[in-house]
Amino acid sequence: MHHPVTGVWQDLKDLNGFRRFTLDARKLGYRGMVCIHPSHVAISNEVFTPSAETIDSCRRMIAAFREAEAQGHAAVDFEGQHIDYAHVKTAEGVLELAAAIGL
Repeated sequence: MHHPVTGVWQDLKDLNGFRRFTLDARKLGYRGMVCIHPSHVAISNEVFTPSAETIDSCRRMIAAFREAEAQGHAAVDFEGQHIDYAHVKTAEGVLELAAAIGL
């Protein structure tokens, strides 16, 4: 599985800036950070650890897609959103991460 991570945050004292940087990185599709200081680890873990709601949504999405796929469809309307193979692959990655960290 592909786990893109983004670069380092150099300012060791600006933890609010680091948090914004990690949130922006997550929105761009990154799955983690390269942390150069211990003060960055907890924030990075908090931002990139999937929530229980996200995990549940991913499970439901995959189930809905697999049901549609069994009927010959390659896309499905899932809770008002178009879902296809790319979305399922991303959701599977989230579930793999959750399983790897014991969620």
